[in-house]
Amino acid sequence: LRVIGGLWSQRSGRITTPKKNFFLPQNPYMVLGSLRDQIVYPITGNKNSNVEINLETLESVHNSDEKIVKLLEEVKLGYILKRYSLDSVEIWDSVLSRGEQQKLAFARLFYHIQ
Repeated sequence: LRVIGGLWSQRSGRITTPKKNFFLPQNPYMVLGSLRDQIVYPITGNKNSNVEINLETLESVHNSDEKIVKLLEEVKLGYILKRYSLDSVEIWDSVLSRGEQQKLAFARLFYHIQ
């Protein structure tokens, strides 16, 4: 994986990869914020964020609740919405198991590539 990701140089042999590769960490990054923020990261409504976001992008995030709910259901995390809303702010790396965090990382990926 390190060669495919460009971290190591290839010494011999041949590697064929698709045009786009996505790598997800084993220990996903959980941001401080709402459940919605976990999915749309690095887009955030936080004024202290270093990511430059325009108003149109923020409006589209808040208009994408149906998409977020569908993604949570697709990665088998729909049950979380029975306990928390998309606006619930928690310490997510303490609330969610490692497996749930990994599923959430997939939902984040799918959110940004669709």
